[in-house]
Parts: sequence; C-alpha cells; structure tokens
Amino acid sequence: MKVCLPLIDNNELDSRLSNDLLSALFLMFFDTITGNYTIYPKDTLIDKYNSDSIIKSLLNEGLNAIVTPTIKPMALKILHEHKISVLRTHSNSLKENIYMLEHMILTEYTTSEIYENPSCTSNCNKCSSQSCK
Repeated sequence: MKVCLPLIDNNELDSRLSNDLLSALFLMFFDTITGNYTIYPKDTLIDKYNSDSIIKSLLNEGLNAIVTPTIKPMALKILHEHKISVLRTHSNSLKENIYMLEHMILTEYTTSEIYENPSCTSNCNKCSSQSCK
C-alpha cells in the first residue's frame, strides 16, 4: 500500500508530521509492503504534475492512503471519491505513525465525523463545499 505522510521538515525518519496537507513542506511516500520511502518537497510534487492543487498531485501518485492529524471536509470528500483512505495520526512522530500504520492501528476518518467536528472554519477560501461550517 502506498501512503502519503505530510511533513514539517525533512529529517528522514526523524521528521515530524505536519498538522495538515496545506501546511506541509514535505511529503513522504511510504510503501507498507517494502518499507521503502521517498521524501519530496511539496512544491516539487505540485510542479511535477503542473498542478494547481496538492490533492490533484496526490491523485496522480497512485496513493492508497494519507496519514494526517486533520483533514478539511472537501479534501476528505475528494479523496474518498478516488478510493483513498484518510487515516488519523496519534502524534507528530513519524516513526510512531509508521509503526502504527504497519500494525494497522491507525483509524480512518469518516465523512460524518468530519462534518460533526470540522477542523475547518471556512475562512481559508480553499474549499468549495457547501457543507463546510
């Protein structure tokens, strides 16, 4: 399974997870089968696909899941439409979350959960969902 983990820094496996995709400076792509990973600057990935959106760029990478502490409602909707799971982190430790990912401990965000307790305040103008609160 190919998984994306948004990062604040690039210190290999000592990196820290970002609070969300938009604030990430780097993206780790981790293969749960082989244990191999690659870390890209987020802007490099966006440029690679000549995209105006990190979500569009991620869809082109053939992902199965994203591990993040928060997700905006419209991003979750788009990812779910493309059969990409969004898994909840339990800390900002990359090593800890990879361990939990490999041992299938991380839980998946649900659409109803996001709309009941949104992490979005609708002030960013990045979401076109009518149901953002």
